[in-house]
Amino acid sequence: LRVYAGGLDLIRRCWGQMVNNDPNYTTWEWLGKDGKPDQPITSLAHPWSSGATFILSEYILGVKPTSPGFSDYLIEPHPVDLKWVKGAVPSPRGLIKISWKNSPEKFELELNLPKGKGPMVKVPKKSGLCKIWLNQKLIYDARSPLEHPEGKFLGESERYYKILLFQGGTYKLKLEKVSGGRK
Repeated sequence: LRVYAGGLDLIRRCWGQMVNNDPNYTTWEWLGKDGKPDQPITSLAHPWSSGATFILSEYILGVKPTSPGFSDYLIEPHPVDLKWVKGAVPSPRGLIKISWKNSPEKFELELNLPKGKGPMVKVPKKSGLCKIWLNQKLIYDARSPLEHPEGKFLGESERYYKILLFQGGTYKLKLEKVSGGRK
């Protein structure tokens, strides 16, 4: 997670400076030591400086193609220190819309996905025991997976719970810590 935190810090320092100081919200060719364009010929609308958009979409929002043309894709948010994120990623299959909210006790993820095969979703873990709901129906009860018509709980890693969504569509996933439980 340090890599994501460090990347987000860099974006805040460099691109945040542009967003906060440019009335047109464009990305500059570079920043001087004082955080402002330092040459009279510095481009104030420079496409090479727009790389933060890709980084935020793939690593913070969490949308990542895993095969050509988004025929398979992964949703793997990295909340770092953020409380919420909302965004959309265009794909050949259609727009992938995501929003999420993060707090110490829960993680909520809303998805509006294009038709066709659904993605793998990795929901960030919280310490202790957790329950996970998919569209208000329990899919994981803190110790074991449950049958669900819209997806399948595939397991967990050190940092994530893995859920396969069967189809595109609209989904709400909610992970909530179970009070009093320790793993």
